[in-house]
Amino acid sequence: MTTTALSCGNVDHGTRPERAGLRWFDLPAQPRREDVDPILAETTDRVIVHGTDADLAAVVLRLLRRDLLSTLAVGYVPVVTSPASALWGIPVGNFEQALDSPSTPSPLIRDDSGGVLLGRGVIAPITGQVYCDDRRMLHGSARAVEVFPDPAAPARPEPT
Repeated sequence: MTTTALSCGNVDHGTRPERAGLRWFDLPAQPRREDVDPILAETTDRVIVHGTDADLAAVVLRLLRRDLLSTLAVGYVPVVTSPASALWGIPVGNFEQALDSPSTPSPLIRDDSGGVLLGRGVIAPITGQVYCDDRRMLHGSARAVEVFPDPAAPARPEPT
């Protein structure tokens, strides 16, 4: 098995493990298509993101756009406690979990601009309409709307 590991932004390279089948790439924070796509073209099994929630979201978005989410396992090594790491129970700096844990299909939330939400999103206050798939959840004003994936929910086999 080959694992592609992406260190994004200003991360501590001294903490990165080395092992057979593990290839490290240094990328800028919130890597863009031109940074990620050439690497993903040669990735076959698992991709690890070492960085922030924004770095993870940028890579997952590229996987989504290249239709690779169903074929590649994704691991995350957060550099700080964050909304995504807290929600998914991922400790800071836990490379072994990202490298060795079995992959589990997970729900993915997309926003109306084509991005992905992997942690928590809050809009407060809000006036407008909020939809979840085809259901209108809010029409009017509210103190806040909080959106987050449910780690216990099964992933849907087909996008809606």
